[in-house]
Amino acid sequence: MRIAKLTILALVISGCEPDYQYQGYDMPDHFPLDGSKLEWEYSSTDTTIGNELLVEKVGAAVQNDVEVVTLEHWIKDPEGAEDLAWTVKWASDSVKGVLIYGYIDHANDNEVNFDRPILFAEGHGIPGDQLITQTGGFTWTATFERVEGCETYWVPGWADEACLVVSLDDGDETAVTNSIIVGEYWLVPRYGAAWLDLDAYDARWSLANHDWEQ
Repeated sequence: MRIAKLTILALVISGCEPDYQYQGYDMPDHFPLDGSKLEWEYSSTDTTIGNELLVEKVGAAVQNDVEVVTLEHWIKDPEGAEDLAWTVKWASDSVKGVLIYGYIDHANDNEVNFDRPILFAEGHGIPGDQLITQTGGFTWTATFERVEGCETYWVPGWADEACLVVSLDDGDETAVTNSIIVGEYWLVPRYGAAWLDLDAYDARWSLANHDWEQ
């Protein structure tokens, strides 16, 4: 104890202070993409909508030393029929952060790849952070909006969880453009998006089930 006190005193006398830094929330941990099997099932918060959303990891490839994961969005109707609507390519890296590399609009046979990936989140973040990426002809702004509860169908207890709300905007004020990635995301550690409120869909999706295998 005496040695510790003398060390701190010496730092103060010498004009140096211990470097205490608050890094903020671990953002990639709130958007995990690991596992050989990874699925999210969502139901709409609008009970008049009977369709469900299934987001499924279908592959991964290394690009510029980052693992880029392909996620497919399937719409399942009340009778159980599934239709592939979108594919989005994400990365969640402890060093480079959370990135979006592109997407496919299957209904319109439109594929978009970003030469420079969109920076959705850095390795660590605090509310108020704004990240701007110019790519694909758009100026993207990812904003760490706030922290709040996000009760879901699967885990009602997340009403008391510190969910990170991140919004993504492409700057063109047109809901149709880039609609599968533009919107708000409520993220919880180790599970990813608890809620999705994206321009591509008519209502907010709430997590109803999750499946992961190593």
